[in-house]
Amino acid sequence: MREDIRTVRFVGMQGTDELFRCIENKKVYIRRCYEEPYAEWLTTTSWSGGYEPDCHIRSGVSFRLVDRKGNEVFTEKVEQIPGYWYPYAVRKGPFYTDCLRDLSQKVADKKELHTYEEWRAWLMEFARKSEYDGYDDNWLYCEVDYDDPKNILEVTVLGERLILVSEKAKHTICKKSWVRYEIRNADMIGVAELCGFKFRGVRP
Repeated sequence: MREDIRTVRFVGMQGTDELFRCIENKKVYIRRCYEEPYAEWLTTTSWSGGYEPDCHIRSGVSFRLVDRKGNEVFTEKVEQIPGYWYPYAVRKGPFYTDCLRDLSQKVADKKELHTYEEWRAWLMEFARKSEYDGYDDNWLYCEVDYDDPKNILEVTVLGERLILVSEKAKHTICKKSWVRYEIRNADMIGVAELCGFKFRGVRP
């Protein structure tokens, strides 16, 4: 009997759900974290707000994840697990959010970075003292000069290329400067995960 294998590529996140598009039938499937060591695969229904989870994938179907060049990343086979009502797949690959969180934490620890909340409080301190009466976001983002981002490291998660970058910035009014570290998509536009900020300040 011919094995039912569906070749898929990771296409993004919807909330905490991973979305994969099948190369053969063009359908989108959801992969979710279930209890260890299982992953949950579901069909979807498309609507204006994205993709609605539909039905559990039947036992016997395998999902073969490939990267943009067609190289296999891993394969998970959905099977009926004794003691469970629905079929699940034994997890063979990582989850996207876990990879981003782990990498972000490693960078933050190695660089001794400040959190977003710490950076915000540090930068807004001058605004409060100078009785700045504009919007906080204008102070934080609009009154800033940015250098070109610097690529530090490239990683591959679920077959997709991500880039760890640093970006120097200086406030045009208070003259404070900092470096922002973040993980960006390969297009260098979308930010997948913020790692933190490096600036001169006392860590709490």
